[in-house]
Amino acid sequence: MRLEPPQHGWKPYRLVSANSNNLTSATTSPGCIGPIHVFNDGASSAFVKLYDKASAPVIASDTPKFVIGVGTKSNAPIPGDAVGLGFANGIALAIVGGLADTSTANVAANQVVVSFGYSATSP
Repeated sequence: MRLEPPQHGWKPYRLVSANSNNLTSATTSPGCIGPIHVFNDGASSAFVKLYDKASAPVIASDTPKFVIGVGTKSNAPIPGDAVGLGFANGIALAIVGGLADTSTANVAANQVVVSFGYSATSP
């Protein structure tokens, strides 16, 4: 579902990777994603996976709603259609080293930074 950007701006969210698969919940309320920026400072590719859920994802059983792949020492090209993407349950994410939905490959500490805006607008 696509949503219009909020009239009062985006709430900022930022996560710098730990030496893990970085399972976290950005918000436990319905919302939509705003502008996204991802940078990978590592020597291997990384993948930011966004989930429609109100708690941290379970990689073995949850399917990402949106995946952003980012190459080594680069920014990810974020498609414009990601802005306004609705999440009915909440916005959760993982930062991993593998493309597969069930990848548990850790990224390094301080390898990836993800910044995005989100709105509490219900999808």
